[in-house]
Amino acid sequence: MAFRSVTKDNLYNFVGRTAVKYIPIDEEVEMQLGNDAEVRIQPKLMDWKKVDIAFNKSGNVDGFTTKATWEIELQNSKRIPVTVDIRRNFSGDWEVATDDKFETVDATKIKFIFQLKPGEKRTLKYTLTTRTGTNARK
Repeated sequence: MAFRSVTKDNLYNFVGRTAVKYIPIDEEVEMQLGNDAEVRIQPKLMDWKKVDIAFNKSGNVDGFTTKATWEIELQNSKRIPVTVDIRRNFSGDWEVATDDKFETVDATKIKFIFQLKPGEKRTLKYTLTTRTGTNARK
């Protein structure tokens, strides 16, 4: 089964396809269409380090901070503009440093929204700092 959407100009956009079993008329169905082959999103971990390691009196690790630098390559190979919604989940005491605009969805999630022109490539870069144990802010 192929799924298409209709634009304001009455043009059809291929969204995805999936194999399905027989579906009776007027029956509700949920479909997983998968990734769009013409829009590429490629995350790469560029750097990771553990810093500010804190030890307790017994010599055991009591807290630490990790810094992870990510680059996410975005590419629109379509002939039409696309909106890309990237969501990243984190846990614990975290903060993100980036030059790109993002929205905090909730305590564990952020999202980036990009409008990509036809054929456009761009790279999203951010650094995630996560504090654990005694390094976590109260």
